[in-house]
Amino acid sequence: MKTNETLMKILAIAWNGFSEARRNRIMIVLVAFAVVLLLSTTLVMRVTVFTLDRVLVDVAIASMSFVLILMSIYLTAGSFSRELRERSACLVLSAPISRANFLIGRYFGNIFTLFVLQLLMVCVFLFQMQLLKVVFTQSQVAALIGISSQLIIFSAIGILLSCLCSQVVAGTLLILTYMVSNQTDELFFMAERASGGATYFLGKGLYYVLPNLHRSDFKSQASYGVDVPWAEVFSSLGYSVTYAVFAVLAACLVFQRRDFH
Repeated sequence: MKTNETLMKILAIAWNGFSEARRNRIMIVLVAFAVVLLLSTTLVMRVTVFTLDRVLVDVAIASMSFVLILMSIYLTAGSFSRELRERSACLVLSAPISRANFLIGRYFGNIFTLFVLQLLMVCVFLFQMQLLKVVFTQSQVAALIGISSQLIIFSAIGILLSCLCSQVVAGTLLILTYMVSNQTDELFFMAERASGGATYFLGKGLYYVLPNLHRSDFKSQASYGVDVPWAEVFSSLGYSVTYAVFAVLAACLVFQRRDFH
C-alpha cells in the first residue's frame, strides 16, 4: 500500500511537470522544428535525386537531436533550477512527500515531456518522408532510439547539476558536458598519448565519469542506410538507463542535504 502511494505521488509530480512544460515552450519548439523541416524540403528538392534521401534524413534527425537537447537544458538547468532558486519547490515539499520522490517525479516529468515532443517530431518527419516518397529504414529507427537514449542520460545529468549549481552554471556545464561527451574516445586516446602527468589523469577521469554519448549516436548509419545491429541499439539504451539511475541517485543524495532556508 505504501509503495503504491509513493508511486502515485511520483506520477503526480511527473504529470505536473509535464503540464507546466506543455503550457510554456513545447508548442513553440514544435512549430520551429516543423518550419526547419519544411525549409529543408526546398533544399532537398534542389539537390540531385541520388542525395535526396540522405539530405532529408540528415537535416531531420540532426534538427530533432539539436532541438530536444536544447529543450532538455531548458527543462533542467532552466525551469527546474529556477524552481529551486525561487524556493517554489518548498511548497511541494511541505506536503507529505520526500525530497527523493519529488526529484524522481520531476525527472520522469522531464523525460515524458521530451518523449512526447520527440514523438510529435517523428510524426512530422514521417509525413515529410511520405510526401517525398522516402523509405523509412531500420537505421533511422536506431537513430531515433539513440536520441531517446541521449535524452535519458542528459536529463539525469541536468537534474544533478541543477541540485549542485546555479542556473547559469548548470546550463553552461550541461552544454560543455554534451560537447565533451560526444568526444570521449578522443579523451581516452589523448590520455594514452600523455603517458602520465596531469593530462593523463584528467583525460582518464573525464573518460570514466562523463557519459559516452557516441555509443548511442547512429545518425551517420541512418544517413547512409547502414543497418545497426539491434544488440548494439539496446546495449546503448541499457547503458543510458544505468548511467541515468546513478546520476539521479547522486542528485537525490545532494538534494537531501540541500538547505532551503
